[in-house]
Order: sequence, then structure tokens, then C-alpha cells
Amino acid sequence: MKNISLFLLLSFIITGCAILKSFNDISRLKFRINNLENFNLSGVSLNNKNSLKDFSLIEITKLSTLITKGSLPFSFTLNVEAKNPENGEIELPNSEVAISSFPYKLFLNEKEILNGNIEKPVYIPTKGNSVIIPLHIEFDLIQNFRNKNIEEIISLILNLKNENSNSEKIKLITKPKIKTNLGEFEYPKELTIVEKTFN
Repeated sequence: MKNISLFLLLSFIITGCAILKSFNDISRLKFRINNLENFNLSGVSLNNKNSLKDFSLIEITKLSTLITKGSLPFSFTLNVEAKNPENGEIELPNSEVAISSFPYKLFLNEKEILNGNIEKPVYIPTKGNSVIIPLHIEFDLIQNFRNKNIEEIISLILNLKNENSNSEKIKLITKPKIKTNLGEFEYPKELTIVEKTFN
């Protein structure tokens, strides 16, 4: 009986150490906003637009009409890069370790715009590699920026689209959950993710 109890105790200790090591390894993951793409303003693609003069008269009229009606849907794809650093120790096959939940809050110029989550798990890459987590972002500009006119709104979104611009600041706050063969782990605190710099 004592041998069984000792075996169970040792098994518990070993399992606990394995879980703790897995969590410490997984928490080495680094995140940053890689890029933004696929901009769409109420059905008008912004992919080839860099200033107000790139909009046709028909497009400006359409957007102005929507603004007077109090609605201006805006959408884009925000690509988050998750990197398993060179000094990471996650050696499990990437089919066994995944980001199961990525609840985020999106901020634009320190104003909270929306919250969301990933639609399906994202498998973590092996050591030294990265994976892109695409987030579909969609919100109404009028509801969030009521004090701006059409020129100011277009300027805002074009600055956001321009990767070289420092005019508009975007960031995510998230608290990911990681699923492994040892169970699911939640980060102990929220992470702040910004452009260009890994957290």
C-alpha cells in the first residue's frame, strides 16, 4: 500500500513538473502586429488608394450619403505574428500545441473599438519559426468617430493603412489560452501587442 502511495505521489510530482515546464516554455511565445491588409470602406476597396484624390466622385458621393445616414462600415485584416523564439523550448509537434483562444480588445489611438476572438485554433510553430494569426476586424466608423467629417475619416483610415505613418496608433490587448496534450493553459496576465515590436 505504501509503495502504491509513493508511486502515486511521484507520478503527481512528475506530472506537475511537466505541466509547469510546458507552461513556462509556452509563455516564451512572442507576439506583434505584422501588418494590416484588405481594407474596405463600405464596399469601396482601399487597396489602391493613398489620398482623398484617389477616390472617384461616385465613391465620395456614396460615402457622404452613408455618413448622413449615420453608418459607415469599415473592415480590414489584422495579421498578428506569433513567434516561437530561438531560445524557446517547445519541441512538441506543432499538431499538439495550439492557441485555442485569443480573446482580444482592439484600440485605435487609445480608444477601445471592439473585442473579438479567433474562429479556430492556431498551431504553434517549432522553435525559431513564426505563424500568422489573421483577425478579421469590422466596425462602424461613425459610431466610433462621430465628431469627424468625411475628409477626417478618410485621412484616419488611410494613415492606418500606411505602414510608414505614425499618425494612427493601433494595439491589441489579449490573454491567450494554449492547448497542449497536458491540458489548457491561460496566460497569467494580459499581453499588449503593437506593431513592429514583439511583446
